[in-house]
Amino acid sequence: APSSGHGAKAVWAIKLAIGSTALISMTIFWDAYKNWDLITNDTPASHFQAWVIISFHLTTTQSTEGTVKKGLLRLLATLSAGLSAFLCIAACNGNPYGTVAWLTLTTPIPIYLATERGFAARVGLSKDYGYLYQCFVFTQAIIVMYYRDEEGTTRNELVLNRIVANCIGITMAILMSLIPLNVWGGDPRIALNIVQIQKEALAKILHVLKECGADSLETNQSNEEYINLVAEAESSKEASSTPLFVEANDLLADSCKFSKFPLFRADPKLNAELGVLSIYDSAITTLADSAKRIISKDEAKDFFGPGMPLHNDLLTLLEAIEKDEYDISRDEENDTAKKYDLIGPPLVIEYVHFVVKKLFQHEDNLLNIKYGYGQLPQKNHTEVNSLLDSDLGTPLL
Repeated sequence: APSSGHGAKAVWAIKLAIGSTALISMTIFWDAYKNWDLITNDTPASHFQAWVIISFHLTTTQSTEGTVKKGLLRLLATLSAGLSAFLCIAACNGNPYGTVAWLTLTTPIPIYLATERGFAARVGLSKDYGYLYQCFVFTQAIIVMYYRDEEGTTRNELVLNRIVANCIGITMAILMSLIPLNVWGGDPRIALNIVQIQKEALAKILHVLKECGADSLETNQSNEEYINLVAEAESSKEASSTPLFVEANDLLADSCKFSKFPLFRADPKLNAELGVLSIYDSAITTLADSAKRIISKDEAKDFFGPGMPLHNDLLTLLEAIEKDEYDISRDEENDTAKKYDLIGPPLVIEYVHFVVKKLFQHEDNLLNIKYGYGQLPQKNHTEVNSLLDSDLGTPLL
């Protein structure tokens, strides 16, 4: 099934491995870096290296926008928490009561700032900017408690070590995310693939109705076989589009964090388009059920067979999907389905006209959504095999 691109995902994994390897190699082969360490009793001894790697992996997310924004939030949190921890150590001078009082007073403030107003406050910290304050709380606590537990560690080297190690890990994560190929959360190409899958599913269903309507005594295919073909078309759509919806929404949600940051913003229209496409996904499922009922009632020949009232409408829809162009300004007065009571097959064919028209409109909307560094997606020019002259013994698409 089409997705955001296995190539980009593979490059994402390779960049993660390269970043990790580079940071570890620095601690092994770069003496000046390796020796700038804390004297501890822990095993392994170097907390400097551990903070670098942890920071790198916790900053890296599934999208380029998300990694950059999370890195900036973590950077702000690390600098402010380092300063607060430095002041705590200096002011309390090892006094446990003073330390507890400092942490008690400074923890509720960021938690309050990280909590959304209204009902959202009941379900956790803000998904938009809550990580900033969450990171502040645990970074400050780690530095302060580590200073109390480790004898021989000076205040200055501990705070500086923690800040510099985090900054190096954050910087590496951001640099790796910006190196092409990128996985952009605001990329509309996954949604465009969903549209393509939906159009192909509609074409398969219409093709079955066409073949069922033209069925002769020589062909002698049972209605059950045609119903199974419609079911296969619908289940294939579900199997292909469902994971793409999950992937697209997950990447978009990640890219939308820290929404007030002026750069690397995902177009809000993409979220709206994904919502609409999910509705049409359900609509196609309903159309598939309607097509099964038409076939089971032997109504296909009476409406979709050669010379029958809706035959030309069906061919027009198949041709529109095959040629990947739909006449949005279609003259409804010449619409054959409109000349009948909109029940049964005429209602179904009119509904298909509506869904196909909307899919082409939303495809145009998606093609105008910018992502990444301001680029526009290219239309998917995947060739669709001819559905007008094929028979059910060959692949439909």
